[in-house]
Parts: sequence; C-alpha cells; structure tokens
Amino acid sequence: MSVMTVLLSRRNMPTLKIGFPLEYYTQFWVSSTELHWGWNRKNFFIDVVLTAAVVAIIYLFVRQKKKDVST
Repeated sequence: MSVMTVLLSRRNMPTLKIGFPLEYYTQFWVSSTELHWGWNRKNFFIDVVLTAAVVAIIYLFVRQKKKDVST
C-alpha cells in the first residue's frame, strides 16, 4: 500500500542514495516523468580505499591471532 501511495503522490517521490560513509550515487525524481541521477567519483574512490583498508586491517589482525595461538 505504501509503495502505491509514493508512486501516485507527486509530493513523495522516491529518492535513492548509495554509499557509506560517503554518498557516491544519487537518484531522484524532479517531476513525474523526469529522473535525475549522478555519481560522485571522488566519494566512490574514498569509500573503496576505506573499505580495502578496513578489510586488510581485520585480515592482518585475524592472521596475527591465529599465528599467536599456533605457537
């Protein structure tokens, strides 16, 4: 029911925002037939680097713990 309300109401047009911690993709309706979208490449690459750094740190931490347990 709420999806139909959003689609039929011109005031409550759905928007899409992707990215954590920085938003790098946005999509929104200007009118009932006009969709605007855009990328922020700088925020995308920052998110990629942050994600890779967090995964690498977790991997090294787990690897070090396993190494300490086996010795």
